[in-house]
Amino acid sequence: MRDTGRWVDSRWNASDLHYTFGTNTKVEFKSFDSVGKAQAAGKRDVLFINEAPYVQYEIADALIGRTTEDIWIDFNPTSEFWAHTEILPNKDAEFLLLKYTDNEALPPTILDELMMKLDKAYHNPAMGNVAGNIKSSYWANWCKVYVDGEIGSLQGTVFQFTQCGQIPLEAELLAYGIDWGFTNDPTTLVAMYRINKTLYLEELIYQTGMRNVDIATKMNELGISKQVPIYCDDAEPKSIADLNSLGYGNAQRAYKDRINTSIDLLQGYELQVLSSSLNMVKEFRNYRWETDASGKSTNKPIKSFNHTIDPLRYIATNTLIGATGEYYLM
Repeated sequence: MRDTGRWVDSRWNASDLHYTFGTNTKVEFKSFDSVGKAQAAGKRDVLFINEAPYVQYEIADALIGRTTEDIWIDFNPTSEFWAHTEILPNKDAEFLLLKYTDNEALPPTILDELMMKLDKAYHNPAMGNVAGNIKSSYWANWCKVYVDGEIGSLQGTVFQFTQCGQIPLEAELLAYGIDWGFTNDPTTLVAMYRINKTLYLEELIYQTGMRNVDIATKMNELGISKQVPIYCDDAEPKSIADLNSLGYGNAQRAYKDRINTSIDLLQGYELQVLSSSLNMVKEFRNYRWETDASGKSTNKPIKSFNHTIDPLRYIATNTLIGATGEYYLM
């Protein structure tokens, strides 16, 4: 809107996240972590659900039921989900496939990245997904979803998990975990709760450009406990010292074991990820085992989609296993 001269600053409400046009039409930007909040939002004329696979169907259904006109559901089809099973069978629903070739505003850098992925996926990218042309099954599946817009399959994911609407009141808060970032990678803060053999996982901070004082301020706003351990990536001892001086004396260096040890620990539990933890849900969906040149899975996880998973591993290593290697699975 700014580029085309349509934006008027006075019409933007930054606190409630809505823009009112001269015609009195209002666009609201909302997120919901419970059915109750979705129901309480009232009615609307048009609904646009972005990144729909990361939205619980019950929440989407509550919003859809209070929309009077058009409903748009936007997604990359990493696997079949409720849009396919609950929405598309309806006679008044239409499926629209849009690919990168339909986006006239696609930045050249993103186009170059897509071409690189196609080259990783196929011996001859022009031939696409045909027998004998696949170079890497992982990247072929990635291109099937993000280049061709077809339903892919979640191959080789490290963790099996389900989403939950809230953390049970009886769940025990084990610890927090921090992974440092700044320019390219986000700083992340996560929490791990437990009931018997079930872990409940929550994303609290996922943001770039945060100084240590910003992290502490955000933690104060979130009401982060100053008694429960906060296990931090030991790559930045100065950052840990800063948090200590800013009131979080419970922030401490995380004891690190082999990556696969902490993965094994987490795999020993049923994992429930809070639905509102959108970045964490996305990472759990995409955190996979590396594959070799033939597409065969290795025993090493990929070095991406790990910004929330790494601090969860720190918690696991320091809470579910002792420094001597003794397991404490209950």
